Parts: sequence; structure tokens; C-alpha cells
Amino acid sequence: NEPYSIPADNDPGFYNLASASHWAVLNMVSTLPSGIKFDGNGDLRPAHFLLEQNYPNPFNPNTTIRFEVQQQTDVTLQVFNTLGKHVATLVANKPFAAGRYSVAWDASDLASGIYLYRLEAGGQVETKRMILLK
Repeated sequence: NEPYSIPADNDPGFYNLASASHWAVLNMVSTLPSGIKFDGNGDLRPAHFLLEQNYPNPFNPNTTIRFEVQQQTDVTLQVFNTLGKHVATLVANKPFAAGRYSVAWDASDLASGIYLYRLEAGGQVETKRMILLK
């Protein structure tokens, strides 16, 4: 079984990812941010690698994380506690086309606190902080 499935042409673009204790929904974002450029073939693509602040923040227990990749690359998105312990993998080294994406995360099985989310894509890494308040 694939960890996510390609939507039908009339589907809004949702991808479902699942693990034993966490869930995430990956969605190609339909709005075009200002950092979009045309490539040599006339296609639109993000102008840079970007990890946005999760929304809402603080959250209880659901939040959304958005990111952009400028070229096709493998993507990993993980969550850690402030001691550096891995608590969730939202995307595990999966190929993504250039574009803007969002991942919704349910942290209902975790305690209140500060967590770090880390995006690795195309040799680049960025980490941001989020707060879970129950």
C-alpha cells in the first residue's frame, strides 16, 4: 500500500498519510503566494524553499504546517520535543513535485508543551517552534 494516494481530477487535492499513533492530511494549496516564478517551460513553481509557521499557534490538538519546495525532491517532516526526542513523522522521505503543500497534524496523544517541527527537502533543512496547549 502507498502511504498516500493521487486524487481524481475532480478531487480538491487531498492526500492521506497514516501511522499507528498520528495522522496527517497533505493538501496542495490552491492560492499562489508572491514567491512564485515561471520556470523555463512556462510552468509555475515556488521561487524558494520555505517552511511557514504552523497555524494556529498555540494549538489544541490540531494544527496545520505549510511548506514550499522549488523543485521535485524527497521531503521529510518530523516533530521533536524540546529535549530532541522524536515524537512524530508527518512525511517520511517521500517525493514531492515543486509546489506549495500543507500538512494537518493531530497531537491529541501528546502533552502540552513546546515542540519543534523540522522540514528536510532538497538538501535544505529548516526548523520552527510550535506550542501545544491543552
